[in-house]
Amino acid sequence: MVIAQRADDDAPSDRDGAELDGLVSALMSAIRFVVAGVTVDASAAGASGSAQLGAKLSGYTGSLRVEGVLSADRTLLLVSRISFNN
Repeated sequence: MVIAQRADDDAPSDRDGAELDGLVSALMSAIRFVVAGVTVDASAAGASGSAQLGAKLSGYTGSLRVEGVLSADRTLLLVSRISFNN
């Protein structure tokens, strides 16, 4: 379920505050995965380490909420916060 994703090409500040809720549908690496059809880069998220995040994601079956900034081309969510919903 997409909570907030802008499709128009407004100023970069309008991409701030993007949120997605959903399941991880693909795990590309410890810090890159897909939620609700959008590729997520969690390299800047407040995780204690990418290896721990990758391990948690690989065995996780619940939904996530990811928050961050959409890239200029709207294909990547640069995540600053990840919440695991049980």
